[in-house]
Amino acid sequence: MCDPPRPGLPTKISVGHGRGDDRDQVGRAVHVRADSAGCTDGFVWGCRARNVTLVVVARKTGATHDAIATALADEDRLAARSAPP
Repeated sequence: MCDPPRPGLPTKISVGHGRGDDRDQVGRAVHVRADSAGCTDGFVWGCRARNVTLVVVARKTGATHDAIATALADEDRLAARSAPP
């Protein structure tokens, strides 16, 4: 987010989305999409300070799909080993 806050939003949407504004002032929700590279600590906390919902998206590739499947399979194996007989 930028300071000054909400530079391109109409007033009726931007109300309640300034740094430190009370959540009860929000008249309309604002959502921001970012990839994982855009999720720096300052950006995440800046969105929170402005009552803005942050949605993180990631591109699905074969490598990420395989890594997730492997992690889930490992988790299942560990759970099976620790289950009572």
